[in-house]
Parts: sequence; C-alpha cells; structure tokens
Amino acid sequence: MTIANSPNLLLAASRNDIELVQKILDDPSVPAKTIAITIAMAARRVYKECLQILIDRYPEHIPNNALSWAAQKGSVECFKMLLDKKRPSLAEDHFCGSFMSGSARSEIFELLWEHLDFTTTAPAQLIAYACLYNNTEVFNEVIPLVHP
Repeated sequence: MTIANSPNLLLAASRNDIELVQKILDDPSVPAKTIAITIAMAARRVYKECLQILIDRYPEHIPNNALSWAAQKGSVECFKMLLDKKRPSLAEDHFCGSFMSGSARSEIFELLWEHLDFTTTAPAQLIAYACLYNNTEVFNEVIPLVHP
C-alpha cells in the first residue's frame, strides 16, 4: 500500500496537515477522483492553504461542487482562488442554490458576475433561485438580461 492511497490523502487534508498533503501529492499514483474529492472537502472546510496547494497542482481536477461549497460557506477567499482556476457551471450540483444560501452573497456575486455565460440558461437559473431565496439584489441585477 502506498502513502498516496485515497484514505491517506483525505485524512491528511481533513486534518489540514499541509506537510503530509504535499508529501502524498508527490506520488504520481494519486487517483484524479481522490484529488477532486479532497479539493471539495478543503473548500467545504475552508482550509485555504491546503486548497491552494491542491488547485495549484491539479487545476484540471477542480470539481464544480468545490465552488458550490466555497459559495455556501461564504468564503470569498476560497471562492476567488477556485474561480481563478475554473469557470463555474451554474447548471451543475445545485450551484445557484449554494451561492444564494451563502453568507457572503454580495461579494461572491460580484466575483461570479464576470464569469457568467449569458448565452446559456444561467441568468434564468439565477432568477429562479433569487426568487426562492427572496434575494431582490440578485433578481434586479439579472432580470434585465433575461428575455421572456
């Protein structure tokens, strides 16, 4: 059994053990799925240093739910770190709901705004969630962009 097995990476990251996370990541046999799960977990727990190490090394393995967790936790710093590496997919993982329920909505919304693709259904989804969460700020920003 190598040091890079899934439980070891997840355990090291869940303990925010930066030194062990780095050591485990030096082994090229770490499965991509484990890396993605670990990134999401670090975002959910707001382990900024651990998250930064993971996404700097494996930006291609950032799952959309990591962005959802950062938004939901209201971690502007984690959300920005992730957003610098990956464009969010608003259609996946109930991203809009996580975003709307976050504790730092307005700051996260400002970061998110420049990454929205208005050629998709993203604005309509944001309006639906703005209504669900009674968020007039987001509703008023997005409604001019939606055509009935």
